Amino acid sequence: RWPIEELSKGGSWGSISLRNRFSNYFCDKKHWWKFKVKELYSWYEKHKNLINKELFLKAVEAADPKLLIPKYIPKKPKGKLIVIGCGKASAAMAKSFEENYDGDYSGIVVTNYGNNIQTNKIEIIEASHPVPDIKSYNAAKKILNITKNLSADDLVLFLLSGGGSALLCYPEDGIDLQDKIYINEKL
Repeated sequence: RWPIEELSKGGSWGSISLRNRFSNYFCDKKHWWKFKVKELYSWYEKHKNLINKELFLKAVEAADPKLLIPKYIPKKPKGKLIVIGCGKASAAMAKSFEENYDGDYSGIVVTNYGNNIQTNKIEIIEASHPVPDIKSYNAAKKILNITKNLSADDLVLFLLSGGGSALLCYPEDGIDLQDKIYINEKL
């Protein structure tokens, strides 16, 4: 959960009720993620008198894949390195990985429509969120396929962020994709 979402449910920051001040920004839980960093800074400029700038910038920085991913780059394995992932930030995570890893690798990540980022070797697939679609299913099949037949010397790096359950949808036998879509639409 995004911390400010908790506060917007009735918490307060000083004497300012966040529910009243921020309900236009945070009441639509399905779409809060559409705020990109540039938009967050623009939002901050409009509301900077309500929040502490240093705290705001630290929160944005703490979630920035460019700063986070380099801390967790694995050592080169003896075998292959396969990068897989899913989530709304997975394309940005894949890009950050590519910018910081100097060995050989391949991979696939699936992100939501409109969140594609150009990468060199990692294939980025766009699919539907919050309701899965056929591309979610096909992405899951592709990822399962590239992770078959790995050896003990191979390494799989899994980049996971919010939205993965819809973006990487592979229903169990007996449940078809249309059932999964129907359930997600009703939630």
